[in-house]
Amino acid sequence: MSFNSYLITDPKYYTASLLEFKKKLNTVFTNYSIDYACFRDKINSNQKELALVFVEICKIYEIKNIIINGDIDLALECGANGVHLRGNQLNLIKSVNELGLKSIYSSHSLEDIINAKNEGVYAVTMSPIFDSLKGKGIGLEALKEILNSVDMNVFALGGITKDWQVEELKKLPLTVLLLLDILLNNIKKD
Repeated sequence: MSFNSYLITDPKYYTASLLEFKKKLNTVFTNYSIDYACFRDKINSNQKELALVFVEICKIYEIKNIIINGDIDLALECGANGVHLRGNQLNLIKSVNELGLKSIYSSHSLEDIINAKNEGVYAVTMSPIFDSLKGKGIGLEALKEILNSVDMNVFALGGITKDWQVEELKKLPLTVLLLLDILLNNIKKD
């Protein structure tokens, strides 16, 4: 199975400063191989400006999958080609698809994944895989059971902080392995 990476921005790391945001994105895209990049910011008042910069920098680095978290209108306005829908946005999958955007849905159970698949989702994220600050992980065995139960694009995320975790996940039929900001050290460009 081929291994892809998914970067999701975190405003705590990337900041609200447009200049600092540009610098950090340039550093990440210069040093790491990113296949999917998602702009996520639920706290800063200048989200639109940051999202525009995000899409601009992604295009410079030829990131093919540019995703905006939770906001269809912002994705269209900025020129992104996908939306990462939150757990409470299941009903928006068809709308995203009808607009010609990729729909990615946040799931936390097999039931979530099946519901999203029935709505026609492009991909789902499954989290958390390993224990993290956000909760107890489902573990590798539960993830394997989920992957054996569905035939679709599944992105793994949550608690992925160690090299051995990355190596174990690479053995599974995942579409994408999600690595947040500074955890990208596992996929440095050669």
